[in-house]
Amino acid sequence: MRWGLFVLRPLLRWYNGRKVLLWDSAHAMLPHHGQGGQHDRRGRVHLGRASGQGAAEPVLAHYQSLRQARTRKIRRSSWVTNGLLHLPDGPRLADLDRKMAQVPQDFAWIHEFDMERSLSGSPLL
Repeated sequence: MRWGLFVLRPLLRWYNGRKVLLWDSAHAMLPHHGQGGQHDRRGRVHLGRASGQGAAEPVLAHYQSLRQARTRKIRRSSWVTNGLLHLPDGPRLADLDRKMAQVPQDFAWIHEFDMERSLSGSPLL
């Protein structure tokens, strides 16, 4: 079975005025880390806490700066994982098995992310 996996070039700006993009509309990526829904929830938490903190522009710029760095890192990691998951059978299969055994350790930084800690000390929250 085959299916297409498509991504978009990362957006430089996730908001315009008081309108903001969330989830894959802001940071589409390959689905190999299962983080799409998590990014959406974290973005909503951040925006929910920041709403009412003043003018929209600085709040949305702050939201974008905090979220954009992490989503870019996961996006790049997803490309690496894509190579692992789609390695054909053959002489490199032992490499695949070894690398796949390391996935929990290699990608723990994704699943151990602490939203509360990332937002603590934030000047707008």
